[in-house]
Amino acid sequence: MTPRERLVAAHRHEMPDRLPWAPKFKTWLRAHQRAGDLPEELRGLDYYAVARKLRIDIFDKAGPVVETVRPNVQVREEQQAGGRRVRWETPVGVLTLAYTEADDYAHTHYLTKYPFTSMRDYPVVKFIIEDTVYRPCYEKYLQVDAQIGDDGLTMGVGVPDTPLHRLMVGWMGYEAATYTLLDYPQEMGTLVGLMQEKAEDSYHLAAASPAAIIHTGENTNADFETPELFRRYALPSLRRLSDVLHAKGKLHNVHM
Repeated sequence: MTPRERLVAAHRHEMPDRLPWAPKFKTWLRAHQRAGDLPEELRGLDYYAVARKLRIDIFDKAGPVVETVRPNVQVREEQQAGGRRVRWETPVGVLTLAYTEADDYAHTHYLTKYPFTSMRDYPVVKFIIEDTVYRPCYEKYLQVDAQIGDDGLTMGVGVPDTPLHRLMVGWMGYEAATYTLLDYPQEMGTLVGLMQEKAEDSYHLAAASPAAIIHTGENTNADFETPELFRRYALPSLRRLSDVLHAKGKLHNVHM
């Protein structure tokens, strides 16, 4: 079997010729590239070249199949001390967020100011969600897929995370999102419903894409998400996406 055939067989619960060996080492590679302490034989090589040299079955999550656009939201970003500041300008108001980038891994950033800080921001958040449009970008997926070839496969990405995770990680932070979901169930239920209604379009676009496996990238975890919040605001989204994908013979991978 080729690495691609081997990985697909394993994901479909079929018997591959051997156990796939697909360690997740991109973060390790980036860190050591930045530190300049890679072994000589790996220096100057990109992720896929290193994987081939180490005879790894490439299993990546780097193939966009869906992209997000918001026609009526103007995004302005500027550098500030320790990171960057972002303004989302809409006809009904402005939201701001700030983040800092980690020096060691070259791809991680941490929000230091969340955009949704109180119910005063609710109308702007609602407008941004209502203004969201998902569209296919299959050519971007095919470019990544061609880079990998039969040496492995990449999952399709770009489908939004569940409403719960978007609120907890991108909009409010874990603590504020938890309290707000409990204190304002009607308003937040409306917001979650809008998120899910919009996400439905992305599910069907992903199902029609060239990717065999679609990846939901959120870090679902039991440290911060209670079972009740997960059942109410996350699980229905994950199940719905699985149903849409399975109907087209595709698989659904969730980062947990």
